[in-house]
Amino acid sequence: MSEKIIVAIDLGSSRLVAAAAQKGDNQKITIVDLCEKTTPKNCIRRGVVCNIEKIADEIVLLLKKLQTSVANKLNDSNIVIKSFYYAVNGHSLRSESFSKNIAIKSIITANTLKEIEKQIITDLQSENIFQELQTSEGLFDAAQFEDFEKISILHRLISNGFNLDGNDFDNVINKRGDILKVNYLGIRSKSTLEEKLKKIFEKTKNFSAQKEIALLALAETFLSDEEKNNNCLLIDFGANCTSCIAFEKGKLRDLFVIPFGSQNITKDISTLYSVSEEKSEVLKINLSLTTNDTWKNKTEESTISRKQIENVAMGRLMEIIQLIEGRIGNLELNGGIVLTGGGSKLICFADLLQTKLLAEVRNISYDNFTASEFAKPENALILSLLSNGEQNCCEQKEIKTKDKKKEKNLNNVWNKFGNMFND
Repeated sequence: MSEKIIVAIDLGSSRLVAAAAQKGDNQKITIVDLCEKTTPKNCIRRGVVCNIEKIADEIVLLLKKLQTSVANKLNDSNIVIKSFYYAVNGHSLRSESFSKNIAIKSIITANTLKEIEKQIITDLQSENIFQELQTSEGLFDAAQFEDFEKISILHRLISNGFNLDGNDFDNVINKRGDILKVNYLGIRSKSTLEEKLKKIFEKTKNFSAQKEIALLALAETFLSDEEKNNNCLLIDFGANCTSCIAFEKGKLRDLFVIPFGSQNITKDISTLYSVSEEKSEVLKINLSLTTNDTWKNKTEESTISRKQIENVAMGRLMEIIQLIEGRIGNLELNGGIVLTGGGSKLICFADLLQTKLLAEVRNISYDNFTASEFAKPENALILSLLSNGEQNCCEQKEIKTKDKKKEKNLNNVWNKFGNMFND
């Protein structure tokens, strides 16, 4: 295989996805295939796995199906998937800013900064400073999830600049001063999120898993340096969660997940108008596909008007936007808002964002991917994992030892038979 084959999975609340892509030296991504299925009911809620056994079995089945498909499409029956990338994206995922002041006695070296970072990681892992995200429905963790705990885990520590004797620097190596202040952004979540994922992958014994942070992968793939430098916000509007990452002057400013998604609109419609969730989903989707004139023909719902459904959707979307506003504060989004996720198909969400946050809104661009039927908002996360993956996830099937022995013995027989004629 001359090109790397990257494999990734996306464990969503509404769908499970496994995909493979070829990645060449020019970094262009060619999707080989994508396999998906509906997430079994009550198995994943807001990014948190609730049924480890079931999801582990589903992952193995998806990867085996993907392996067969990749082998067929690349005309290579010996291809074997050995590893995959996955994303951490639970509703408790968020960033927190940390800083530490250090008295400097000598010139700052790379080793100095490594030792400081090591100490900060130790401090953060021993502290319990996890803060719950409150909404109008209360503490979601406490109200809706078993095994509630406040202990968090640190997934990533990102350098966010330095201040040496009152002056800001992006790099302080080989500089001298008295007091160094190091600024970091720690990405954290409830420890149960990580623990449950590890238990799942322990059961997928033939495959090794490599972790990525969902929002970091999305930002790396779909945000330009210019947008980051001019302050921007990326929103992944999913089924159960709305995940956000903000940049200010090129640096990561904030990362957080709101425990509401497009499925909440579906449930609101179902509850308010006493219709099934299946019909409610159709009504919601048709907000972006119909006009008032075509509403009845498309939905077959003569008793519910388009305006009524729009009001329900707008109410939930406004709540999400208010939570985003409360988190990003007075950040001026001159770099705009980049919107993705299955829920981004609701045109009214983009309109509301532009009006309330006073920023230009655009959908993600798939320029780095060769033309593909899979280039859709709902596949943004798995596409970003494929784009960011660097390690080849496939290898050639090995000939079994017994088969090798048989082949060797057969060769010996033929050699002896040939030697008889030579004699």
